[in-house]
Amino acid sequence: MISRELLLPHRVAAWAAEHPDRAYIRNIDGDVRTYEQTHDNALRWAALLRAHGVRPGESVLSLLPVSIAGAELWLGASWLGAVLVPINIEYRGTSLRHAVKVSGARVLVTNESLLAECGEHAEIVDQLELAIVVDGAAVGSAIAAVNLAMVWPEQTPDANEFPGPRGSDIAAVVFTSGTTGASKGATIHWAQLHATATRYFPPGDFTPDDVYYAPFPPFHISGLVALNVMALCGGSVILRERFKTAEFWSDVATFGCTTTLLLGAMVEFLASTPATEADSETPLNKVAMIPLHPAVESFGQRFGLKICTNYGSSETGTILVSEWNPSNPRSCGRQRPEYEVRIVNDDDEEVPPGTVGEAVCRPREPWTTMTGYWNMPQATTEVFRNQWLHTGDLLYQDEDGNFFYVDRKSDSIRRRGENISSMEVEAEINAHPDVIESAVVGVPSDLGEQEVMAMVVVAGSTTLEPEALIEFLRPRLPRYAVPRYVEFVEELPKTPTQKIQKHIIRGRGVTDSTWDRGSR
Repeated sequence: MISRELLLPHRVAAWAAEHPDRAYIRNIDGDVRTYEQTHDNALRWAALLRAHGVRPGESVLSLLPVSIAGAELWLGASWLGAVLVPINIEYRGTSLRHAVKVSGARVLVTNESLLAECGEHAEIVDQLELAIVVDGAAVGSAIAAVNLAMVWPEQTPDANEFPGPRGSDIAAVVFTSGTTGASKGATIHWAQLHATATRYFPPGDFTPDDVYYAPFPPFHISGLVALNVMALCGGSVILRERFKTAEFWSDVATFGCTTTLLLGAMVEFLASTPATEADSETPLNKVAMIPLHPAVESFGQRFGLKICTNYGSSETGTILVSEWNPSNPRSCGRQRPEYEVRIVNDDDEEVPPGTVGEAVCRPREPWTTMTGYWNMPQATTEVFRNQWLHTGDLLYQDEDGNFFYVDRKSDSIRRRGENISSMEVEAEINAHPDVIESAVVGVPSDLGEQEVMAMVVVAGSTTLEPEALIEFLRPRLPRYAVPRYVEFVEELPKTPTQKIQKHIIRGRGVTDSTWDRGSR
């Protein structure tokens, strides 16, 4: 087991003692917390939650946007030994009721507008006993509520009152993105979070001068890792509520950001901006890109970056990692020695190198993958089949130990006896100079199995026609993989972490606005 002194809350406490005035968390609106202020407020949160009946091991529900308050609440819950359950602020209706129910929490921390959303659901009102509101008076709420300013402890409690977490304690319950259906809450232990943070980037490159740009939500592992990576080196984190292409480089320059994470289409959006001579003169120099963009080398050269990648999930942590500027830009990394990773068939039998199968893993050290889904025992049993954690992702491994991501198992398409990777079709569509991004799904076919449907976002000034896109794809794809259906849209449905919600696209299916080239 790792020393508890290396875990995030203890690292913040250590920096607070050694360098109390060093900035730790800053919001783009100018609000800032030093390590000392962050640690003091975390202890105040621990005392506040305890005063309102929260006990160690009990869950606390957080429904907050990216904010300093959310980070301090998380640290405070950890000192108390409570389990923070941060949920997506965009959940509504069924998804919101589901997440609140699964959390099992009696206490909610939120803002006034989101409290009103919760109050519209009788089941939530019946479950929650108290809401702590970080802004507004919460007058007339259907849920018993108190304003944070009215209950906030004036004095910082004695740190000796709270033992703080061990590696085996739960750092947070992180809900899956819900890209395929109802979300499940993965139990992330502190040892797993530490293991993830130490290999999100190649080790040894960070100093107290580093600044992590984090437009990532607190209910996703990317938002939690940013705080952890910087606490390990004594650096600082810049919070923005969500990624905005137009604000990215100005934020980087204003706050001196040296490192960040780029997910999915974020790279496409940044690459599509007009090139300037100053592109490589920003303070940004170290980037984790997940997945690697096909043009990763030219992207890195244009913006003066060294780039790495990794593979993992909320459930597994980071199990595959690359070096800086990997020699094979198609690979998602190599196996970490702390984990066993196999590629298996549908019977969980390991397949030979070069064969596509599902990635499964298990840790060599305790508590470094999730131990289950919070309050969902059936889902836990299913994902841990045959004592291996099943990722649901299709990968293959070459003879040299490099792993290559192919697709989500649920996203693969079966057409006329052929298996099609939606990711490979998307890569060829995205290679068209007028395309910003795309999503490819299988839709029911009159002939049985599925047909290929592409939903495509194009640059605003272009007039790309479906026929022209198909002609572009014919020499680049097998005949059976060329989409039958094409639809141009202004944007794709996404989670707050920029993951495309393909289940929404499948549910929508073919409509009157979808172009059909026929079943030929």
